Amino acid sequence: MKVESADHFTELLMKSGLVQRQHYEAWRSKRSQAAYSRASDLADSIVADGLVTRWQADKLLAGKWKGFYFEGFVITGHVSVDEEEKASIFTATDTTSGKHVALKVFSAARGFQRPGIPYYTVFIQIN
Repeated sequence: MKVESADHFTELLMKSGLVQRQHYEAWRSKRSQAAYSRASDLADSIVADGLVTRWQADKLLAGKWKGFYFEGFVITGHVSVDEEEKASIFTATDTTSGKHVALKVFSAARGFQRPGIPYYTVFIQIN
């Protein structure tokens, strides 16, 4: 489902938990209401101001508001899929330390079954 209206986009943004309502409302109060009748215009603006990443905004525009949080990390982007290891690689931010990392998530749904190996790993710290 493609999100067309700014109101629907805002609803999904709030449901996602990526931005706290008070922070969003403070940000929004500094902008013209007329400028954001379309979801894509609103998304472009919140990305430009750093409230969410482009990847997160694109997911919200596609109607997806779940899956941004994983085991103490906020997923900020998708890098690639490792078919050999049945894993996806994401950029993420540790919710405790604020460190930016690359996160490899192994998928049982894609056949990952290795006893004793965790289903995710932080394999590089970006900052």
